[in-house]
Amino acid sequence: MGGLPHKSERKKVKAKLLLEDMSDTQLQIIQSNRQGFRYLDNPSLLNSDNPIAPILTKKGSKYLQRNNEYFIFKEKANKLVKFSKELNTKYKDEKLNNKAVIFERKLNEYNRLLSILNDPEKHGVKDKNQLKQYEKQYKKARKEAISAYSSLNKLGQDRFKKYAKHLQNSLNKQIENLREKHKATKLLLKAFKRVGKSISSKDSSTNKLITSKGEINQSIATAYRYIRDELVPSISSAQNLLDDSLNNKNPKVEDIQSITTAYRESSKKINKATSLHRDIDQKTIQGLSETKHGLYTALKLIDKEINKRTFLFSDKTEKKDILKELKTQLLDAFKLTDVTQLWKKKHQDVIKQSRNFLLFKTKPDKTGTEKFVEKLESDFSSLKL
Repeated sequence: MGGLPHKSERKKVKAKLLLEDMSDTQLQIIQSNRQGFRYLDNPSLLNSDNPIAPILTKKGSKYLQRNNEYFIFKEKANKLVKFSKELNTKYKDEKLNNKAVIFERKLNEYNRLLSILNDPEKHGVKDKNQLKQYEKQYKKARKEAISAYSSLNKLGQDRFKKYAKHLQNSLNKQIENLREKHKATKLLLKAFKRVGKSISSKDSSTNKLITSKGEINQSIATAYRYIRDELVPSISSAQNLLDDSLNNKNPKVEDIQSITTAYRESSKKINKATSLHRDIDQKTIQGLSETKHGLYTALKLIDKEINKRTFLFSDKTEKKDILKELKTQLLDAFKLTDVTQLWKKKHQDVIKQSRNFLLFKTKPDKTGTEKFVEKLESDFSSLKL
């Protein structure tokens, strides 16, 4: 036969309300300091701020039970209200805000009726029937307050997870955009490398290219160190924290603050890493400007990538925008917009334009087309700007 639960377990059951965290050790401490109390088997008694700690048993066990229960509940309620308000400042939610307002109203009513029952005479209650009515109202208010607490707590946990997921998605999107920026910067560097290989050793631009290469390498080293030492650890820490938050069944105000701070710090570092990539871009474009065909080499690579992403990968707009930003910088830097338009009109029989992309008809649809295209490319690179 199964026996009755252990005495300490029965005491936990007797308290009924929100005592999951109470350990047997705490119960023993309370029992040794209970001053003859019959129903005060909970850890809140150890708090010197407990308003009923000095009350003697002569006041009645029901009185003690009511007040002690309310004291425990109020502690939990204050934490929940603070949590809900903090979360609502970070992740606006009308339903959460409304439930918090309702709960505070229910809690105030619970407190008001408890105050009346604590001192009926002070509140003008002298009739027994009137007292019974207040007791009935008190039980209803207590039940509604507990129900409102449960509802708000459940919604708060759900919204906390949604907030954590929102931050996680936003961070992942920023990381992805940085990766795309990195790919775009590599395209410019690829163009720079090609230009460096193709120029003559006697070309007057060689020395300038070497100077530019040194500046570019310095910028690359700076970006690499920052990403390795600052960005990667920050992102890793933020991602782990956000992953853990999705499984947090008892989130607190501190948890809201910690994931918010981690996200903001990582976001700042991503912005700085993006800025360091732009610095590499700027120095690379300056280097490309030292050659006659550097711009065109870079433009061709970028156009090809934009075209591939549009027709093959169907990438989202922001990914193509990163490449288009570089294309605009190249065109603006060398003021080639008018020249390229005139050149396209002159040789439109071998050039096709699709969504503003400049492409050559490399398919040999007539004798000598490929060689002619090569000559056009050579002519374009020799244009004096």
